[in-house]
Formats: sequence, structure tokens, C-alpha cells
Amino acid sequence: MIPPGGEGEIKAVLRTKGRSGTTKKRITVMSNDPETPNLSLEISGEIIVDVAVKPRHLSFGQVGKGESVSREFELKVNEPDKVKIVEVTVSDEKFALKRIEGEPSGDSKYSIELTDTKTIGRVTGKVLIKLEGSDNASIEVPIRATVVGDLRYSRSVYFNKRDGEFPEREVVFSRRSGKPVTVKNAEDPDGHLKVRVATPKGEKAIIKVTVKDPEQDYKKPVRGKLKVGVQDADEPVVEIRYTITDRPRSKMSGLRTRPPGAPGKPLQVSPKGRKIDVKKLGEAPAAKPE
Repeated sequence: MIPPGGEGEIKAVLRTKGRSGTTKKRITVMSNDPETPNLSLEISGEIIVDVAVKPRHLSFGQVGKGESVSREFELKVNEPDKVKIVEVTVSDEKFALKRIEGEPSGDSKYSIELTDTKTIGRVTGKVLIKLEGSDNASIEVPIRATVVGDLRYSRSVYFNKRDGEFPEREVVFSRRSGKPVTVKNAEDPDGHLKVRVATPKGEKAIIKVTVKDPEQDYKKPVRGKLKVGVQDADEPVVEIRYTITDRPRSKMSGLRTRPPGAPGKPLQVSPKGRKIDVKKLGEAPAAKPE
């Protein structure tokens, strides 16, 4: 409670791990002020790092079985007289790494190739960058890819209550080649969903899914997997993740209010000003490679 003519303070922490360059975040202050019930405050600044990686995450997306695909990333050393790149390696033998521009110890560009796409499923790895002269001994760049076969379908289903009801969901199966697809059976082993095969065969095969007990309390999300039998040599049994919840779906923000007693120096935002310029924000220490 802030009395008339009084002042208050808001403390917030911006988590900078994995970020670099210009950043902007907003805080919305809600009060009982009749003139300004919602006050938007902006924090902006430049996150300075010893070595900037662009992009910071390497995603191959969906890759067809048997394909070979590559992505590129760049390394920029901000203080080359102080900081050197000692080594750049990759954690998984399914990826091949090659420097295509620049010097090993400084600004450079690399190509990373996903070479093993024989097995359908998720493939993950890390690019490991060892540094000298930096407070951070190393930087990790996550790599993600999903190897897919001819079969095309949604990997997950989300049930969120709207107007007191859970809407029915459809899961559609088709083939990238355009050939017909056949769904033989479908079930939820955990029993939270009603599942029926609406269209078993054709250019598109469809299963329809509903929440079995919509009156149950789903404030704590319930998760499980559908099992679907498909006439396919590569994926005869498909598992589809599902989530049931009463809560609205929302995106997580990188900006959080600082809980009492939490470590770290918070950014301070005055309620009198609508915009605060933080010129330099330190980068959080990078996690050590496993």
C-alpha cells in the first residue's frame, strides 16, 4: 500500500544467460489508480558478452529420413586482445563441424551438418566453445533436430477448457509422398481421453479425441501419451503427447519479479518513470559441459 504522495519501489531480475545484444522487456504495474490502473514500464539495455554467438540456438527442424542437412553459425569476439577461442567442438558424433571462415581463435563462421538421419526421432547435441581470458570458461550452443519418415502428424495435443468445456481435438495423419495412410487403432493407456478412429484410411486418416471426465479438477495439468497403430514400416506405433489443463496457455517471459531473499543484484524501476535505460547488463555464467 502506497499512501497519497508516497513512493514505492519495484525490483526485477532480468535473466541474461544465453542472451546477447539489445534487449527490451516490459513490466505492467496494476493498481487501483482510477486514471492509470495499468502502468507499463520498459527496461532496455545492451547485454555485453565476451563472445557473441549467432544464432544462439541451432534448430534443424524436421529432417527427412536419409537426408543430410547443415546450418551455419558465427562467433564474434568483442575484445580479441583479451579473449581467445581455444577450441570449438560438437558433443555428438551425429553432427559434423567445419570452420568455413575466419581464424580459430577469433571471429569466425562454422557449418554444422546433421550426418546421421537413419533413425526417426529427436536428435540433440551441443556445440562446445572453450575460451581463454574470459570469466566464462566455455559457451554451449544447443542443437535440435527431428528426423521424420514419410508419415506426417502432430506430435502433441493440448486440451484447455474454454467456456467451461474442453473442445474435441483432431489428429490428422498423412504422407509426405501423397500415398494413402491407414490407422489401425488408437488408445489412451492412462484412460484420461476418449479416442476414436473417425477416418481410418485415405489421403488423410483422422482420429478424434475428447476429455473423458471434463468435470474433473485439472488445475494441476494432466499429461500422458496416445498410442496409435499405423500401417507404416518406419513408425508402426506412434506416440502423441497430450496435456489437459484448466489454465490458459501462456508463454513464459524471461523477466520475473525477484522473490524475497533471492541472490543477485536486481534492476530497479521507479514508478515515476515509464522507461529505464540500462546500458550494460552482465551475462550470467554459462553452465559447464556435462
